[in-house]
Amino acid sequence: MKILSLLRLAEDVGYIAEGKRNQLGAIQDARTFEQNLAAVDQYHRGAYAFIAFHPVADNGVAEYIGEGSIGNDAGSHILALFLQGDNVPGEPRDVRSSDALFGINLSLEEHPAYALANKFFPGATRPQLPGIVFVNRLFEPTSSIYVVLQGSDKQQIRAQCRTVFDAANRSAEKTTENSDAKIWRIDLDRFAGRLFELGVPYRRTGKKGVRSAAFIASTWIKKNAGSLVVAIPKLVIPQLGKLEKRS
Repeated sequence: MKILSLLRLAEDVGYIAEGKRNQLGAIQDARTFEQNLAAVDQYHRGAYAFIAFHPVADNGVAEYIGEGSIGNDAGSHILALFLQGDNVPGEPRDVRSSDALFGINLSLEEHPAYALANKFFPGATRPQLPGIVFVNRLFEPTSSIYVVLQGSDKQQIRAQCRTVFDAANRSAEKTTENSDAKIWRIDLDRFAGRLFELGVPYRRTGKKGVRSAAFIASTWIKKNAGSLVVAIPKLVIPQLGKLEKRS
């Protein structure tokens, strides 16, 4: 499995999308971060999964990510992301154990993962970490789910993640968005139903988790984008292969 900076991925996918527009005669404009995220949404066929954990308190998750299988475990319709420890890679490279140590010296309450999980536990309820935050889009998401991970060791975490990712991929369907062409998307309502059937604990705040999704898009992802990396097991985004040819 390789990892790549989310900012670099979004920039390069935006470059690809802009290139296609320019070939059709459109005027070239400077790309914004939001436009680049929208381009990723356009080319990725599924949903996104933010792994929320503290590297000390949730050492089993850190070990699982460090071993390098989470990208493959996520499947073809899920793009897994996590906060990276240091030296966010601008080019795809193999994952290292140190990559899962972001915020190792931060208290649990200070860690960005806590702030993310907190939006799924309203009021005085203490957020449950670790977990996985699923959103349907990076730009203007309209639905989200927080899946609680239970267990302490790497093997338990791996097994749970594979179960959850499998349920998410089985919830994919072809839908039409802003065009006549049908594209793959994860139906998060169907996903929630599968989680319920499996007895997997999850949280949603408000209808379809819209409130949490809005926080992710408007605040959290912008604040932490520079530390986020994408787990790439293969060409989940087909056009990603063109990044090496970028001029």
